[in-house]
Amino acid sequence: MSSTQDALRQLGLKAGFIYNIGVDRADPDDVAHIKVVNSAGALGVVILILYDSFYLVWDFVNLWPLIAANLGFTVGYLTVIGLDGLGQNRAAQVLLFSVAFANITVATAFLGTESGIHLILIGMAALSLVSVRADNHAAKVLLIAISTLLFIVNHAFFAQGLAPDYPAAIMIVIYGISAASAISLVALPTLLYHYQLKQAETRVEAKERLLRAAMDNMTDGIYMLDENLDYLLVNRRYRDLVDLPGDPIREGGPVIDAIRAHAERGDYGPGEPDRIVADRLTALGDGSSGQKEMVIDDGERILDLRKAPIDGGGAVVVVSDVTKQRKALKDLNANKALLDGIFENCGSLVFVKDERGHYLLVNKFWEDLIGMDRSEVVGKDDFTIFPEAAEDLRANDRSVMQSAKVIQSEEVIDHTGGEFTFLSQKFPLYGGDGEVAGICGISTDITERKAAEGALNNAYDVISSSIQYASRIQRALLPGGRLMKEAFADHFCIWEPRDVVGGDMYWVKQDRRGFLVGLLDCTGHGVPGALMTTIAVSALDVAFAETGDPARLLARVNVIVKQALGQVDKEGPSDDGLEMGVCLLEPDRMRLTYAGARFNLLSAIGEEIETIKGDKSSLGYRHVDENFRFTNHSIRLHRGQKFYMFSDGITDQIGGSNGRAFGRKRTVNFLRDVAHLPMQRQGTAFLRHFTEYQGDGLRRDDVSMIGFMPLR
Repeated sequence: MSSTQDALRQLGLKAGFIYNIGVDRADPDDVAHIKVVNSAGALGVVILILYDSFYLVWDFVNLWPLIAANLGFTVGYLTVIGLDGLGQNRAAQVLLFSVAFANITVATAFLGTESGIHLILIGMAALSLVSVRADNHAAKVLLIAISTLLFIVNHAFFAQGLAPDYPAAIMIVIYGISAASAISLVALPTLLYHYQLKQAETRVEAKERLLRAAMDNMTDGIYMLDENLDYLLVNRRYRDLVDLPGDPIREGGPVIDAIRAHAERGDYGPGEPDRIVADRLTALGDGSSGQKEMVIDDGERILDLRKAPIDGGGAVVVVSDVTKQRKALKDLNANKALLDGIFENCGSLVFVKDERGHYLLVNKFWEDLIGMDRSEVVGKDDFTIFPEAAEDLRANDRSVMQSAKVIQSEEVIDHTGGEFTFLSQKFPLYGGDGEVAGICGISTDITERKAAEGALNNAYDVISSSIQYASRIQRALLPGGRLMKEAFADHFCIWEPRDVVGGDMYWVKQDRRGFLVGLLDCTGHGVPGALMTTIAVSALDVAFAETGDPARLLARVNVIVKQALGQVDKEGPSDDGLEMGVCLLEPDRMRLTYAGARFNLLSAIGEEIETIKGDKSSLGYRHVDENFRFTNHSIRLHRGQKFYMFSDGITDQIGGSNGRAFGRKRTVNFLRDVAHLPMQRQGTAFLRHFTEYQGDGLRRDDVSMIGFMPLR
């Protein structure tokens, strides 16, 4: 073997080795790298076949047919390798395969017709190599194996025809080794490369599907344009947002169709459509970033379009529906204007301070009342503006910030305009970190109100003093303790006006026959009721001077009250009066005479309680007959017998767990339960029971009761 042959052989093996390693390590997505690896593989094939040709020329004399045959095979083989790099273009594959087949046919023709089978065998070998573009991996392996076998057999028999001295079996082994080397260096790495390339294509397709799914599920619309302003990519949301009629938005189609549809629909506003289209196309292709809004559906929806350029030409546009945001912003601006109006026109001082107590904001009312422009106030603190009140004002501010609660207090400020009293409500303001960053205050000028309250308090004190004095006068009208002891063997009195003074009164007088005892309940309570008691007691005193008979006494009081209040006629400005019960006690005669004007008397002997009912007519009211005659009830007295009279302030009081009136029945039952006790203890027990029943409820009326035992 010559040095030239050996060098060629070594060079071919090295090229094949480089190809083998290159395919194993190649990145299927790196096109430049793959081209270099393919070139190394092709060079290896060329060198190996040239080596084969020189080897045959060295041993045999039939030079030109061998060179022609090997040249044809080389061209065909290289053509198939070149075909492998064309991707999925089947038309190009068929064309190149035809060229390879023609070259092989020409080369085989030099050998004569007896070698026609070589044409078929070499063609099948070349055809099998095309199978590396097949989609099925198993089919690739099978076709490569068939190609390899045909190559070995064909080349062996071809050599056997030229060199009959060598057995066919030896030639098969020799060319089998040669073919195996070529296949291991070229065919199998090529197959591995294409297998990896197919995997890479599968991964890319999967990523594309994920990208498409992600884009179609975006809340924003998005589309991409190439340098010719044709759609490269469009997601479903974009189509839904713009909702253009027809189908102007399609991948591969021009964006001008969509722009024209928008212009004709009026989405870009008024203007000549052609001019609008031209301006929009210029803006899309000018290579700059930009943002615009588009109003569609007659102003019902607002779309925000944000454009970014792409290197090499084209643009990416993101489309968002900002209808809600714009409406919210519009409402916010309207609310801000409203708040600004309230802030500036509020009839109270409104101010904002930072955590150090410096004023950040004051309203117009603050300026007008304090007499300082806000430019003089902002940035200053209370020690500068209100030095005398600053300590108290700052203390209140600190309390708000430390407690993080709303605090209301009265604040007094002595300023050039005089002394002001404010009812201030201060609340904390929070910063972006959630911490208290200052306070806001709303201070209402209550200077005049405080002055009015002072005058009112003074008046209240005067009135209260007068009412307290009236109470002392009213109490002075009540019978004294000495007279009560003379009149009864035992007794108790409950007299509790609802207010300081009241409309109930008990009355006791002594005459030649014994004692007159009365309990009266006048219209109203408080001061009006107290005034009525003075009229009623005066009427009683006048009537008592004329008669000591209970029935006649009531009749006379009726006339006197009606005349005193001008209620003799059926019509008039007032209609007041009273109810009353009167007893004449005659211990010497063992007799009690009772008359009542809508008033009853209870008589208790042991546990037996009897009700002596009075007449159903009141005293003094306009509707009461001026000549009404009341009825006397004569009762024989017994030792230990007790009598009770009470006003309706007791029976009408609401209380208890069910919120019901105390009532007559409960009154009688309790008196029956305590009837065995001394009279003073009865009164104490009854008042305690009555107060417990009332509970936390309000007292509805004056409360009065008198209980007595006539005989000693």
